[in-house]
Amino acid sequence: MAFKDIICPLTLTSFDSSSLTGAYQAINPAGFPHACSYIKISNLSDFYVDISYDGIQGHEIVAPHTRVVLYAQASSRTSNHVAMLKEGDSVYVMDGGGGFKGGYIYLSGWYLII
Repeated sequence: MAFKDIICPLTLTSFDSSSLTGAYQAINPAGFPHACSYIKISNLSDFYVDISYDGIQGHEIVAPHTRVVLYAQASSRTSNHVAMLKEGDSVYVMDGGGGFKGGYIYLSGWYLII
């Protein structure tokens, strides 16, 4: 019998960029409902956005109207291991400066049913 892995999408979450401040705020305050193998942060606002995965330190900067993709499985040590972002973790955003505050930042992703 062959094993089948099934991937399912996370519910899309968004953050109104006009609400951004100089402190990190969670895009997904409840955290990931499942451990994720893939996430995408799409910055459809008109200014730079700082991204943090711990809410304390900056980890990414996303330019206006661009996106960043984190494919956790690419960090797996071997083909029989699965690398994922932890269930319950949040992604945080902060005003990265420049431009008119308008538009949304979106978080989407996929999780694996094993």
